[in-house]
Amino acid sequence: MVRDSSGRLWLFWQQHREGKSVILAKRLEGGRWSEAETISAAPAGAGNNWRPAAAAGSNGLVAVAHA
Repeated sequence: MVRDSSGRLWLFWQQHREGKSVILAKRLEGGRWSEAETISAAPAGAGNNWRPAAAAGSNGLVAVAHA
């Protein structure tokens, strides 16, 4: 979880879908969570997405990396 320069909280997690691991995100703004967004999904027959890590910059951008 990270807080961006506007004060919004961003939550990132790994979830299993159709036998693969994907990375999802939500943000908390005005006391309400957004809908979950798929950040990274493994293409059919490919490997999985694991261990999301996030960082927020002073310019409002949020970056996510995963293995």
